[in-house]
Amino acid sequence: MKKDGEENIASMSGTHIKLSKDAGDPEKKAEKSFELTPELRKDGFPVASTTFRVILIPQIKFLFGQYYPDLNLTIDFSLIHIGLSNGYVSAAPTLYPEKYKSTFELVSIQKDGIAFADSEKLFSVNTQTGVVSLKKATA
Repeated sequence: MKKDGEENIASMSGTHIKLSKDAGDPEKKAEKSFELTPELRKDGFPVASTTFRVILIPQIKFLFGQYYPDLNLTIDFSLIHIGLSNGYVSAAPTLYPEKYKSTFELVSIQKDGIAFADSEKLFSVNTQTGVVSLKKATA
């Protein structure tokens, strides 16, 4: 498949589309899209085709901390030890590029590497900002 003078950006193998290794942004910082039109042929004649868009998005960074894209420098605060008796409110997580931010949810909580059943509902997350809160607890 070709697009606007670009040779062999994609190929079909069975039901899979394979993009060439240099199809996207080499720096992984910019979004790049392609409109591909695969064609079904019988006896050398086209019998069906459809056009669809493939969008390659930049490499996403998600962490509690800071990310400086111009330096590709990450300061990660994802591993934090929290004293339950004090309560805690985290900073908002960093998501880069920010335009891909949606809503947040707590997927799992672990204590000492084992799943923690939050039966007292100590942990919560602000679905819009990603800020994680912990209630004061004496258990």
